[in-house]
Amino acid sequence: MSFEVKGKLLSKGATQSGASKNGGTWEKGDFLVEIPGQYPKKINFTVWGDVISAVASIPDGQEINVFFDIESREYQGRYYTDVKAWKVAGLGAGANSAAANGSSAGGYTPSGADEYSASSSNNAPSSNNSYTPEVIEDDLPF
Repeated sequence: MSFEVKGKLLSKGATQSGASKNGGTWEKGDFLVEIPGQYPKKINFTVWGDVISAVASIPDGQEINVFFDIESREYQGRYYTDVKAWKVAGLGAGANSAAANGSSAGGYTPSGADEYSASSSNNAPSSNNSYTPEVIEDDLPF
């Protein structure tokens, strides 16, 4: 299940990196977005790999589109939830060309993402700032 939200990029956190168990390396970062509305909400997103550079190229304060997944995992009887952005696109003047045209900057693209990206303009939040995420069914067995 994938979601999309539009909001203002408030800030970007520091990038973290490390070595994986299989000998490779990993890199992750965070960024904060404010979603408009009568009671604005703030969401902290996590990005991995090449999507970090797409976020870094967008200036704070710019309106952006964030495509993301929500996932919870259990560890020692407690659940932890991640909001993982897999595509970030700047909106309006000053948006970098890779993000503005909707390319994913080499990040993770889940099954069904092409249909979602193609139909996202029809499902933009209405002028009353209500938000209803579009649910995309994929063909994964879980």
